[in-house]
Amino acid sequence: MFNVRFCIYSLMLMLVSGSVFGQQELSTHFMTNLPQAQQTNPAFMLEEKVSIGLPSLYMNYSNTGFSWKDGFRQGDDGSMLFDLQPIVSELGDHEVLQTQVQADWFRFSFGTENLRFNAYAATKASAFVRYPRQLMELIWEGNEQFIGETVNVGPDFEALGYHEFAVGGAYKFEKIQLGINLKYLKGIANVSSATHLAELSTGTADENYALGIETSYMIQTAGVANSFPNIFGEGNTGLAVDVGMVYHINDKFQVALSATDLGAISWDSNLKHFSSQGSYSFDGIDIWDNLFDSTVTITEAIDSLGESLNFETTNDGLYRSSLPTKVYMSGTFRPMEGLRVNALAYGEFYRGTFVPALALNASKDFGKVFTGGVTYSVRNRSWGNVGIQGVLNLGPLRMFVMSDNIIGLVGFKGAKNASFRWGMNFQF
Repeated sequence: MFNVRFCIYSLMLMLVSGSVFGQQELSTHFMTNLPQAQQTNPAFMLEEKVSIGLPSLYMNYSNTGFSWKDGFRQGDDGSMLFDLQPIVSELGDHEVLQTQVQADWFRFSFGTENLRFNAYAATKASAFVRYPRQLMELIWEGNEQFIGETVNVGPDFEALGYHEFAVGGAYKFEKIQLGINLKYLKGIANVSSATHLAELSTGTADENYALGIETSYMIQTAGVANSFPNIFGEGNTGLAVDVGMVYHINDKFQVALSATDLGAISWDSNLKHFSSQGSYSFDGIDIWDNLFDSTVTITEAIDSLGESLNFETTNDGLYRSSLPTKVYMSGTFRPMEGLRVNALAYGEFYRGTFVPALALNASKDFGKVFTGGVTYSVRNRSWGNVGIQGVLNLGPLRMFVMSDNIIGLVGFKGAKNASFRWGMNFQF
């Protein structure tokens, strides 16, 4: 029961926290004087012959549904109270939480004006939850509100960690640049839902409020069967590719198009799966009366839920998980030397869900010492995302920091989006 408990705990944490990190990286795309921009389009080429990237960290917060601030209100005594109802009332039929934290361990690039080669290694941890509004309504108000109805409350989710090792290059001929990154993936751990049907029905008074759940729900896991991720073990490998192009219309205008993380990981080692298939009934009008009371701990309640839904365990059945595929379409206008005005349309495709974003950016070189930029973006039904970028040049050392929504970092509780990237390169 421990591993079912682990899966449910993980899902609850992602749903309740609402603070997630997803790699919807916009600002980095505009900083083409850094090798990190090649992660968004491998056709971008540096002016310097050699670049050595030191360890760096990237994190991004994104939420299509709500911000923490939406759930807090001031009580009559002046204290802050948490109320999920304002959040639930604003949700769509389905909302998405995505997460990713990325650590770049090294990055190396070298070449000429027309031909470049690069390599890098990184570790990524991510999560995705697509949940129906009825699930949040069930958590907050119980199932009495669904009397005489049948609703699906099963969330679709995936959490994974993996190492990424990449080699690639870019070539320029006349007005066109083409680039590619080939990536070998080494999976660390994965927890995901293969099927996610969990239909809840509450009978009417004439039916004595009979409560039923019909499930076709399967949770797949790899690398966590022994309660600890399989960081460098056998198996759990995959391949992916990034492709991109840049077209220089003239000296002032260019357009770029790229698709990244086209690939998947095959999970075939240290497997354990949990499945619930069938129809189950409970006594009483409220499902929580069967799970929670003042004498039951959360762990006991979760165990009771797992036992009530009759989860069966198997230790075989390899499976594949696709990476979140990102598409970048951008244009750049250079009205004068050292000044760039950029526009970007971004889209992410993952587990049948499409998450779009639009961004405008202006960046300026202040001599050879500093490059600064400002970005405005729209995504996740959030219109107030203002980001900043800064690159400090100290000889061959370049120190950089950037964010897609600096307001979100300062006022995190009220933000649906926030991001942060920092690091250093030697470029010469």
